[in-house]
Amino acid sequence: MCLINKPVGLTSFAALAAVKRSLATSRVGHAGTLDRFASGLLIAFSGSYCRLAGFAEAGEKVYRGRIAFGRETSTLDPEGETVAEGPIPDPGKLASALESFRGPIVQRPPLYSAVHIDGRRAYERARAGEVPVMPERRVTILELRLESYAMGVA
Repeated sequence: MCLINKPVGLTSFAALAAVKRSLATSRVGHAGTLDRFASGLLIAFSGSYCRLAGFAEAGEKVYRGRIAFGRETSTLDPEGETVAEGPIPDPGKLASALESFRGPIVQRPPLYSAVHIDGRRAYERARAGEVPVMPERRVTILELRLESYAMGVA
């Protein structure tokens, strides 16, 4: 097992290339997937240890994000085309809205995600014009907080 600090601009799969080269094996996997526009920790496994990735994925995770309000994109991420614009919420309303996301919730990943649907990534299907049925997932959000708020900062 090794930990990789994946930079922005690199896919999770591409981030494993150095591990594959240094270990001289193609049998390398990772727990979880980070979008190309995200940075963060990837837990990588090699050889027979790849089967342990599911245990790492099942654990609690911590995410920190920066959100730019007022723009909706075709892919629901920073890489898509702008399809709608709207008002920016004030910090008080935003903070109170966070309460509805805490605890056990059901979420559906966006079409442009790395989730596998019948052996292919959802984003590959979406780019090919397909509209796959995205599976619902039950998740529990233990903590969610607004750490800072700045108007006009992207």
